[in-house]
Amino acid sequence: MHGPDAPVFRLALESVREDIVAAVHAWRAKGGRDEDLALMVDGLHPGKPKVSTSTRDELALTIPDFDPTLAIEFRKDRPGQVPAVVDLHDFVRRVVWIDLTPPYTW
Repeated sequence: MHGPDAPVFRLALESVREDIVAAVHAWRAKGGRDEDLALMVDGLHPGKPKVSTSTRDELALTIPDFDPTLAIEFRKDRPGQVPAVVDLHDFVRRVVWIDLTPPYTW
């Protein structure tokens, strides 16, 4: 992750690391495939960001303020990684790819 706002996004992701790990495990337990998984980290509201999962296609179609570049980003093939759409108050939405090999780095 690069850019002047990278530390803010890293801190937000670190604050929900356990939630991300739990979400990935729950996705897999329900038979979800890593290739279909997309995470949403919603930090637009006060308090700890909320982590949710969906398929990449579902998220691209249902995300608030849909951005057509998300569909392009979700088509990328990064073996062993999944995209996380991160929304933080006062920042532009960002897609961060998360490595699914522990310790789940970004």
